[in-house]
Amino acid sequence: MRAALDQHGMPLALCHVPIRVRNLVPNLTLRLLLDSYRNQQPTVVTGDEVNSALTAWCDAHPYHTVTTRELSEVGGCTQHRARKFIADNPHYFKRLNQYKHEVRNYREDRAHDKALTA
Repeated sequence: MRAALDQHGMPLALCHVPIRVRNLVPNLTLRLLLDSYRNQQPTVVTGDEVNSALTAWCDAHPYHTVTTRELSEVGGCTQHRARKFIADNPHYFKRLNQYKHEVRNYREDRAHDKALTA
């Protein structure tokens, strides 16, 4: 029962442990286990939080060469989510090769282009 609580958290552990196994654990021990794991539920990171963290990082680190692995570590997300962020925000990145991207400072680039045309 403790292994299921460690692996799945409290709400899912009750679903994954069969009733026969739960009945083998005395009620007092089960109640103490559930009380000790009640506050240890995993936190869920939303896509908006990841996007805002990656956007803030890109604004703070212009002209850095990054990989999707580094972006996923910065945003606390998966590499797939980092690749999706790159695809959804092409103005932040310049592709160098298959794995590396350069973070662009698109606001300065845009201001420079406007100054040239004016």
